[in-house]
Amino acid sequence: FHRRSSHTLGRILIRAIQSCFQYARDHDFDVMTILDGDGQHDADQIQTVMTPVIQEKIDIAIGSRFLDEASESVPRYRRIGIRVLTGFTNAGSKNEQHRVTDGQSGFRAYSRKSIQMIHPKDRDMGVSAEILMQGRKQNLLYKEVPISVDYDLDSSTQRPVGHGIGVILSILKYMEV
Repeated sequence: FHRRSSHTLGRILIRAIQSCFQYARDHDFDVMTILDGDGQHDADQIQTVMTPVIQEKIDIAIGSRFLDEASESVPRYRRIGIRVLTGFTNAGSKNEQHRVTDGQSGFRAYSRKSIQMIHPKDRDMGVSAEILMQGRKQNLLYKEVPISVDYDLDSSTQRPVGHGIGVILSILKYMEV
């Protein structure tokens, strides 16, 4: 993909997330799980990500690449970038419960309450951070669970530095004052 098509694809993906939330609201879902479609996540782990929402009444369960040995499979440049972006996402969090290890995870489960309360608006790649920031403002409960990832396919269409800058700009836009 060249730059323009990857930017367009990013906007399509963001609209897909917005559509997922709207569809789940319209159809009164109890739980919704979203995972990135780039082949990095193992769909067999959907139950693992959903379990805290179903059994523990958690509002947002986040599949984290950094809770177990899965982080070793994350390329170094991505690990650094994700940690920087997660640091920005966690900035301003007054509650330790709202601090996460993987603010850019594309593998999450949402409770009915969070589906009703979260309305993603971001038109760029900051939607992952925006969702967590909206959840924090609504005092939703978070829990991270370890997941595995496969970077052998590396099907990302985003340039890492451009993507990171776009996410940081989005985070700054949604930051609590």
